[in-house]
Amino acid sequence: MILTKVEVDKMNNFFQQQLYHNYQINQEKKMIRKESNKLSFMLFIAIIFMNIAATVLFMFIAFFSKDTSLTTTGIQNSYSSYDYIINGLGEFAGFFVVPFVFCLLFRYKFSEVIPVNSNKKYNPLLLVLGGYAICTVANIAVSLLNNNLSIFGLTNTTGVEFTTKTPLDQVIYFICIAIIPALTEEFMFRGVILNSFRKFGDGFAILMSSLLFGFMHGNFVQIPFAFIVGLACGFIVVKTNSIIPAMVLHLLNNGTSVLIDIVANYVGDNLYSVISSVVIFTLTLLGFISIVLLVKKGLNFKFGNKSIVSLGAKDRIVQFFANPGTIILLSFFIIEAFITLLGF
Repeated sequence: MILTKVEVDKMNNFFQQQLYHNYQINQEKKMIRKESNKLSFMLFIAIIFMNIAATVLFMFIAFFSKDTSLTTTGIQNSYSSYDYIINGLGEFAGFFVVPFVFCLLFRYKFSEVIPVNSNKKYNPLLLVLGGYAICTVANIAVSLLNNNLSIFGLTNTTGVEFTTKTPLDQVIYFICIAIIPALTEEFMFRGVILNSFRKFGDGFAILMSSLLFGFMHGNFVQIPFAFIVGLACGFIVVKTNSIIPAMVLHLLNNGTSVLIDIVANYVGDNLYSVISSVVIFTLTLLGFISIVLLVKKGLNFKFGNKSIVSLGAKDRIVQFFANPGTIILLSFFIIEAFITLLGF
């Protein structure tokens, strides 16, 4: 059979298109591996830097302070205000300074990785309240799971408590647990990490940044809950194109728990139980009402795909894991979580 010149040209064009398509796919796989590797090492460095900064600050304060309790603080299942100040400053050093320097070194545009201009298509308040409702349900589910771990002799907990003794303690507690994480963790995870991944698809970016955010918490109590919080915050960032509502949700989630803990210092157990139940139930109810309103107003749960080519979700996820940075980082987090789970 002899092919005509037209048929030969068609075949050549077809093979050229296939070769170019395969080249594009391989290039995108390479880009995902490179970006994942770079961001994972950034996060790993941030964790190390955070702990080094906290340790140095602790040693400095312990050396110059006359408070002898600083030599054992945090070991005997209790935290002092000193601990929260030190950890808060350490988190700022790790989750703000490190990604900030990272953006400067690799010439990331802050307007792209830290979006603050909302597209105003959806009401940010409704999104925040809806996200809070989802986080509350996730928290309840995770708490039930954690309570049942005792059946297997496991104690999936950090084992640290903090009793606020003075108003100053309470202010420090709120700043370090509610405000600082809402700013620094959102800057790191919903800012730099999520928006660096968005060129490979919004759904991919939300999922991967949430996975890293979950495992970063280092224990199996917080990992699933933090993962769901990450999904909610990531969804809000993508839909509003602003990191600010995600910071507000993070602040609302952490701040509500902190304020309820503080109330416990001033009221009896029965009244505390009533107040906490009413506050959480009210905010959760408002959250579900917000979700209904958003859906009625046409909230779109689909995500855009900004990939160069239409690389499948499975392939993108595989490339995320197929690099040294992600393997080292997740191995570190998993080992840390099992150490906590086994009570070491």
